[in-house]
Amino acid sequence: MPEKVVNHWEKHARQWGLVGEPLRPTAQDIECFARTVTDWCRSKNRVSLTSLLLGVTPEIAQMDWPGNTRLIAADYSEQMIGSLWKNQGARERAALCADWRKLPLAGDSVDIVIGDGGFTLLSYPGGYRQLAGEAHRVLRKDGLLIIRFFISTGDQRTPGHVHEALLAGEIGNFHIFKFRLAIALQQSASDGVSVGDVWENWNNQGYDVDELAAELGWQPQAMRTIDAYRGMAARYTYPTLPEVSAALSPWFERVAVYHHDYEFGENCPTLVFRPRKD
Repeated sequence: MPEKVVNHWEKHARQWGLVGEPLRPTAQDIECFARTVTDWCRSKNRVSLTSLLLGVTPEIAQMDWPGNTRLIAADYSEQMIGSLWKNQGARERAALCADWRKLPLAGDSVDIVIGDGGFTLLSYPGGYRQLAGEAHRVLRKDGLLIIRFFISTGDQRTPGHVHEALLAGEIGNFHIFKFRLAIALQQSASDGVSVGDVWENWNNQGYDVDELAAELGWQPQAMRTIDAYRGMAARYTYPTLPEVSAALSPWFERVAVYHHDYEFGENCPTLVFRPRKD
């Protein structure tokens, strides 16, 4: 990855404790992940499994996994691993610093590939296709790909509308605001949006963070997490649901979509795919 992208994640790792829902998975998301994995194990009569976690999301790592689960986490950022991965000493837990598109894992070696929002970090459609192809390679033929995607619903408002909603107190927290602003700034999934542009748009409004935080009842420290975006070239992508399925379709068949009823949940569905056998 480009150096500026890596530096973006170094900053993100340092302030992870201030990142809130829905950028981090909610209890509803974790329940959905755990139920899907458990149901798959029961349907296959599996008493053990090997799972690959894309990233080091603590909520997923620490969720209620079935007994005899071997969990491998892969993240490109050593800083994220060092900050968030707390299970390196456990025999059934391992964390790898690796590019998801070139995993140091054997083919047909994993039962479940699971992750939270990771595709958003990749280019669309090229990066999505690369990761889908690699996930298909490492997954066993009866395995599952379970991912919470961050998507555009195709009817997002303009950046101006997002700022109006912010000042009217219509947005539940600053992380939802960042989400909505990024999607509003994106022209298309193939273009994505530079996180540096998200910061520029925010900064150009001239808000007094402490004053606005007091008005909205938010933590000013949480609002300042957007400063990690300043000058960063990293791009996020927010395809629509059909665009996600289209990018993955050469390798995967979508078998379930779980929509969540928390604020902005319509933009954070959990999708379940099974590998195509042809």
